[in-house]
Amino acid sequence: YAYNTIYGAYYPTTYAMTQIENGFGILNIFNAVTTEAKRQGLRVVAVVPLNNFKKVWETNPTWRVKKANNEDYTPLTGTYLLSASVPEYQNWLKGFIDDLVVRNPNIDGIEAVEPTLDYFWDGVPDQNPIALQAFNTLYPGSAIGSTNWKNFRADEFLNLISIFNRQVHANSKASYLVHTWTIQSNGTLMSSSSLRSSTGFDFVAVSKLQNESKTDNLIIEFIWQQWFSQYGTAVFNPSWITTIGNSYKNTLQAAGATSTLHI
Repeated sequence: YAYNTIYGAYYPTTYAMTQIENGFGILNIFNAVTTEAKRQGLRVVAVVPLNNFKKVWETNPTWRVKKANNEDYTPLTGTYLLSASVPEYQNWLKGFIDDLVVRNPNIDGIEAVEPTLDYFWDGVPDQNPIALQAFNTLYPGSAIGSTNWKNFRADEFLNLISIFNRQVHANSKASYLVHTWTIQSNGTLMSSSSLRSSTGFDFVAVSKLQNESKTDNLIIEFIWQQWFSQYGTAVFNPSWITTIGNSYKNTLQAAGATSTLHI
């Protein structure tokens, strides 16, 4: 981890609306780990949030993900979600990536960790006024919660991921993104289209980004213990990893994309 949502950077920085973690960050632990890793011939990937920064959220109320009536969307403790539709936030994110690389030039890549929009799958976010204006322009007369609304949210979130990737590549680093693909109780993948509509994150579309917008390493987590804990069914065991991994691979191949497993 290079930057924590709540506590900030594990390296010195003065970039706008950032903070330095008060323990290991002050000691520049990220540089120490990176230096030792490189000494041993390892590659280093800096893990950062994509749209979840407390200091930025506190400083800019108009950049936040919103519910109806311009109320802040705060689904869980420790979530400080920024709107993918706000150009000022997009520009801040690009500058954040530039600053990270300038201060840590030896890293090999940057990873966006589990970027999420709609935590409870209820279609409420993102009703930031800037997002709503763009939605109404593209889909005049369409309602919040409609198919057009779900498609719009997913497209805006995909664009933010593309912006992240392009800026990482502009700094001559590899882009990474890690996420958990939701599993059904019978052990099968939930469809990518369902997840797109429900969460705003489109696995297949992310896997098909091209050129400078491409995610170089899309890493999907399949942890059988996680799903056994949730569902309590015997289908979730070590051998399930092979079954679900092949299913995932086939799903992406059918869509014309490739990816990586994280188990």
